[in-house]
Amino acid sequence: MMLIIMEWNHVDCCYFYELCRSFVFHFFTVVGPWFTGNQDVIDMVILGLRIDAFAQPFVTMSLLLTGALQGSGDTKSPMYSTIFGIWIIRVVGIYILRFYFTFGIAGVWLVNMIDYILRSIFLFNKFKICMELGQRST
Repeated sequence: MMLIIMEWNHVDCCYFYELCRSFVFHFFTVVGPWFTGNQDVIDMVILGLRIDAFAQPFVTMSLLLTGALQGSGDTKSPMYSTIFGIWIIRVVGIYILRFYFTFGIAGVWLVNMIDYILRSIFLFNKFKICMELGQRST
């Protein structure tokens, strides 16, 4: 089994990831009752996990690009994007969606997803610039 997985290319891995994510997305209703019998809480858990399921590709992309940039010597860009994302986007965004628009727990998860999307875009652009500069110097 391990030999077969080692021969996968990035497209195969993406398909496998999406298959797992789709499976988990449809079976979140099983997870809530593990922790509580309160149906309102179970509904909030299901909603939060479903929103988070859509954020996972961006979480993966931001983690991968953070490691790639740090490995190439650029440690400040991932640090700044993380600080900005946590202290500006999340804190301000959660406050606005929670208290002004009364999104509740969905607002918290939506802001989390927005943070990862913006962070992925920023880190991808930084990585692209880093790759272009690296190709010019050789």
